[in-house]
Amino acid sequence: MEREAGAAAASGEPAADRRSCVALVAAGRCPENNMCYFQKAESDCYVPGKDLLVPPPGFEAPAALRFLNAELDATPRTKLLFFGGAIEYQLETICSLNHNGGLTPPDDLGLATLACPWYSGGVRQTVYRMYRDDPRFEFLSVGRDVLSKEGSAYMQGVARSHFCLSPYGVGYGTRTKGSIVGGCIPVIIQDGIKVEWEDDLPMEEFSVRLPSAWIYRLPETLEALVASGRAETMQSHLRCVWPLFWWKPPLGRALRMTACVLAARASGLQQPKLDLGACTVQCTPSSQPWSIHRQRSSSGGGEGAV
Repeated sequence: MEREAGAAAASGEPAADRRSCVALVAAGRCPENNMCYFQKAESDCYVPGKDLLVPPPGFEAPAALRFLNAELDATPRTKLLFFGGAIEYQLETICSLNHNGGLTPPDDLGLATLACPWYSGGVRQTVYRMYRDDPRFEFLSVGRDVLSKEGSAYMQGVARSHFCLSPYGVGYGTRTKGSIVGGCIPVIIQDGIKVEWEDDLPMEEFSVRLPSAWIYRLPETLEALVASGRAETMQSHLRCVWPLFWWKPPLGRALRMTACVLAARASGLQQPKLDLGACTVQCTPSSQPWSIHRQRSSSGGGEGAV
C-alpha cells in the first residue's frame, strides 16, 4: 500500500483513500456506533464486509498456553468466571478526553487507577461491584504488564475458570484472545464492538456474547451453560480453534486464516467453512479443507500437507 501511494504521488495521481483499502484491524468499532469517537476520523473505523477483524498481538507465550502446558491443562475448573486486569474505580483520579477523543490520563498511573465511568464501557467495574463477594467469581486486580507474563497468576486464574470476562479497554481489548488460548470460554460484553474473527467464524460455538444490560443475569446464564454440558462442548471447540487466534510460527494459523477469509470473500462466500469435528477450515467451495493444527510429516522432518 505504501509503494502504491508513493507511485501515485510521483505520477501526480491521488493516493488511495484508507476507506477504499482492506484494513486488518483488531478494534471492531464500526462507523454506525458511537465508539468511533476514540478515532481521529471515521475512516479509521472497522467497516464490516470490507475490513478484516484479526487477533491482536499478545498472549503468545507457549508456557501460558493451556493446550501445551500439562499443568495448566490439568487444572480443575473450580470457578465460574474470572477477570484479571484494571478493575478498581478510584474517584480521586481524574481522566479526560482530548480534542481528538483520545485517552489522556494526568500522568502514567497505569490502567488500574483510571476512574472514568466510560472506560471499558463500565462493564468490568459493574461486574466487579456486583459479584466481588460471590465465591463463584474470581477477580485479580493487576496492571497492564500482566498480559506479557508467562506462568502468571493471571493464566492460573484463566485455567481454573469455566468462563472469562472479555470487556474492552479504550475501544477494544485483548482478553477474547487471552481467554481462547487459555482454554477459557470468553464472555464478550462489548456493546457496539466486534471482536477478532467475529464476522468470519461461528463464535457462538466457543464464546458467549451478552449485552451489558444482562450483567445482572450473568450467574444464572453461565450456570445454565455448565449444567447443560454446553460449556464443556464449547471448551472442546477452543482446543480446536485456538491456533486461528495465534500469529507466531510454528503454532500460529492466524496468517493463513487471514488469507482464507480473503479467498472466501473473493469466491462469494460470507465465511470460510469451519468443521469443528474434523478441526479443519475450507476457504472456498473448490478448495480442499486444511487442518487447523499443523501436521508433522511421517519422517518428522517438517510440516506435512494441510
